[in-house]
Amino acid sequence: MIIMKTVQRFPGMLIITTALFFSISPFPTSLSSSSSHSLFPFLRAHAAATTPSASRVEYVKTHLKKADVSSTYAVALFNEKKLKIYPESLVPRVKQNRTKFSANILATESIARGRNFLEAHRDALESAETIYGVPKEEIVAVIRVESNLGKYLGNLGVWNVFYTRLITSPEDKWQWDAANLTALGKYCYTAKVDCFSIKGSNAGAFGVVQFLPYSVEEWGVDGTGDGIVNLFDMK
Repeated sequence: MIIMKTVQRFPGMLIITTALFFSISPFPTSLSSSSSHSLFPFLRAHAAATTPSASRVEYVKTHLKKADVSSTYAVALFNEKKLKIYPESLVPRVKQNRTKFSANILATESIARGRNFLEAHRDALESAETIYGVPKEEIVAVIRVESNLGKYLGNLGVWNVFYTRLITSPEDKWQWDAANLTALGKYCYTAKVDCFSIKGSNAGAFGVVQFLPYSVEEWGVDGTGDGIVNLFDMK
């Protein structure tokens, strides 16, 4: 089900990859000294980027409670010493160069690795194909696009990525980040996983298939019967 949703969202990607594998409080506007005044733009920008918006944080806490996450747990997430705001350079809002990306996917070495990956995980892939009707080659294609067959999983704390975006996003975008924080908090609470231990991309996606927390909540499936949706386990 997850793979089908992903395939439907990126039809152009599917054509390429399937072919591949089938072949803040403001400061005063003036300061007393000229030297201090010269620092004002920097200080104001720093304050805007590092001062949490209480109303946005409370919004997430409220929605975590509605998702049956304990208030104590929700509060602890925002009081954790590991909580931090990443600099903009680590979580840029830029689009990928699709032309260059497609060329890398179609490279001979990439095709060979895709075939080897399919063979290494054939049992799990065939099981998914049988249950959900998605060809195993297409599943591998999606995994190649999303995480380079598991080679790139990301090294940023996913909770902090969305916390950063929650605080720094413009007024018309932060609720999307709040929804992902809520989904991630619920996931960690239910699976008894340390939210700050989950690493992912600078967009907040994680696991072999690089799904966002909200996508995991909506379409994640436990493949091993242990009650946990583990995106780092091919099963």
